[in-house]
Amino acid sequence: MLTDNMDAPLILLVEDDKDHADLMSASLRNAPDEYRLEIAATLGQAQAALERLTPNLVLTDYRLSDGEGSELLATVKNLCPVIILTSQGSEQVAVDAMKAGALDYVVKTSSLFSGMTHIAQRGLREWALIMERKQAEKLLVSTLSLLNATLESTADGIIVVDVGGRIKKWNQKFLDIWDIPEQLLYTQNRASMLDHVVSRLAQSEKFSDIFRELSEYPEKASSDTLTLADGRKLRWHSQPQRIDVGVVGRVWSFHDITDQIRAEEALEESNHRLEALSGTDSLTGIANRRRFDEVLAQEHARHARSKGELSLLMLDIDHFKEYNDRYGHVKGDECLRQIARVIAGCTARPADLAARFGGDEFACILPDTNSRGAIAIAEKIRLGAMALAIPHQESNISDCVTVTLGGATVHCSSGGSVVDIVAQVDGLLYLAKSRGRNRVEFSGLATGVSSSPDCLSIGSHDDKGGKNNERRTVDNSAGRGQSRPR
Repeated sequence: MLTDNMDAPLILLVEDDKDHADLMSASLRNAPDEYRLEIAATLGQAQAALERLTPNLVLTDYRLSDGEGSELLATVKNLCPVIILTSQGSEQVAVDAMKAGALDYVVKTSSLFSGMTHIAQRGLREWALIMERKQAEKLLVSTLSLLNATLESTADGIIVVDVGGRIKKWNQKFLDIWDIPEQLLYTQNRASMLDHVVSRLAQSEKFSDIFRELSEYPEKASSDTLTLADGRKLRWHSQPQRIDVGVVGRVWSFHDITDQIRAEEALEESNHRLEALSGTDSLTGIANRRRFDEVLAQEHARHARSKGELSLLMLDIDHFKEYNDRYGHVKGDECLRQIARVIAGCTARPADLAARFGGDEFACILPDTNSRGAIAIAEKIRLGAMALAIPHQESNISDCVTVTLGGATVHCSSGGSVVDIVAQVDGLLYLAKSRGRNRVEFSGLATGVSSSPDCLSIGSHDDKGGKNNERRTVDNSAGRGQSRPR
């Protein structure tokens, strides 16, 4: 039936015989399906209609009063199908119409006029199939083009074979990696290809065994590395190619990892060099926390075997945050460097280690040092820091920068813990800070680490007026002779 429904197919009927046009219109009007119909009596009217309409089907008389209906084919092109109608059953006319691009050629008869709906249905259906096939062909061409572009753009050498081992596809990279003459691929000689590949390997037996195994088990995937005779290294993968649930072939890919391995080796060597440098604190130039942890663990184990005395000092700069706030971080960094130099100067033996523990906190590992020697060093550091006379107007301890220390001497045991020693000394440091700062709190222990040591307090408390109230005088040379063997 004819309708104004815009979703119904639009038919352009070009017919200069009014009676024929009426008969064909009546046939479409009585059709079970819906159609829209546009009628043109001349070639010119048809061309004008095509400028404003996009029909789904063109039915045109071959001979028109102002030209031939086949001229519309150039206008319509691939937009819609064109069926040529003629009163003459000439074979040459049919050939010419089909060559020009007509979908079909139909001779006008009484059955044509009554069965116009069937012709329209068939034309639309065939055109839909043609368009579907063209779209599929276009998609296939696009897919193959993408596949070829992907194969050629990848850094991997790729070759595809069917289940019989016949070569189906490869890329240029595959030829380059294996130095394969292209004509060898076209011979489809599987044995020659394998011989060529094997001849390039440093160790051929392993790959030959794998190749035979994968040929015997086509559904198996595998990967490994190969070393070529010229020293290059390849990473290869072999994956079965499947369509639906069946294996139809195998894809091999080869990636040259020579540069990657060399880079990894260079990186490893660089890391070793960096590791040697990484034990130094970049700001102060003394050992960093990582180096401190390593040396303390080593010395703890050594002293557990030798039964010698191991001393540890920890210190931080009094009111350093306030110093930074008042003088700025540039001055703060310089203050840290000067304190670090004092600490390093007071721990002069090769076995001693001065380290920046973190922030403004420092530590000293003193191997084979008894409590008297360790106390002497601690006091020397404390006094050395004051001797720098670095102004510190924000301190409530002194007008210059001061340090506070905690320390302990232990007899190490194989069952003892380095963490416990650090915690013990850290606790003594905070005890010294709670008792007024600019002082040393020390615990000399006979064995191990005690949770409540008998502490020895040494130091002075300078008020803003510079008044110095000495609590204990220490001989700086004590414990640095025979008790600290060199």
